[in-house]
Amino acid sequence: MRYKSIVFSLLAAGGIGILASQGMDTMDAARADDKLDYREARELRQQGKILSLQEILKQVEKDYPGQVIETELEREDGSYIYELEILTEKDRVIELKVDAASGEILKIEEED
Repeated sequence: MRYKSIVFSLLAAGGIGILASQGMDTMDAARADDKLDYREARELRQQGKILSLQEILKQVEKDYPGQVIETELEREDGSYIYELEILTEKDRVIELKVDAASGEILKIEEED
């Protein structure tokens, strides 16, 4: 009985390992469209692939003054996108999607 239990445990662990490795492939694929951390952002900035957040905020502030309440840098469809949430002077929250390489505003949404 104990032998069957050990074999079952090993088989189950192997199955979990297989599932985990398949999950890692899925996670790597999902990573292609994902948030980037500060190290990745710094490296992209140093390589000249993206503008700094300060440069983006300076450009956005002209047309969308207010308080920045959240920022994210993401990779979407092979492009780098800054997502900015801004509390406007009229107490509305807007979300801007900005191309991190050019500073072009791609999308504007008003939050509910």
